[in-house]
Amino acid sequence: MRRWGIVFRRESRATFIALIATLATSVAMTFSVSTPAARMIARFSVQTLARWTRRDRSRVHAWTWPKSRGGTGGVVPHAVRPAIIQGALDDLQVVLAYADFEPIEGESYLGAANAVREVAQ
Repeated sequence: MRRWGIVFRRESRATFIALIATLATSVAMTFSVSTPAARMIARFSVQTLARWTRRDRSRVHAWTWPKSRGGTGGVVPHAVRPAIIQGALDDLQVVLAYADFEPIEGESYLGAANAVREVAQ
């Protein structure tokens, strides 16, 4: 089988897929998710969230951008939260609540850390 310019034998293909899955898992575990939007993207993937919310993938990525770059600053927009909750329930049988879209310990919205520093000075 030929993909990406590499020839794979059938038995080595399964090994390759297992290796990629292991690498993806280790990268995901070492990548620090700092915003609720990044956590949702890491959990469900950009493509899945784009499908559930009927948004373009670039707009889903923009949830992780600072507001100065045209993003939402780490916030999952309120307008798409019901669609994500319903999509997770229908497709994956995962029950989400609106509280899942708020920061957990160690997370903040982009710009919130700067605001705290400015107040402290």
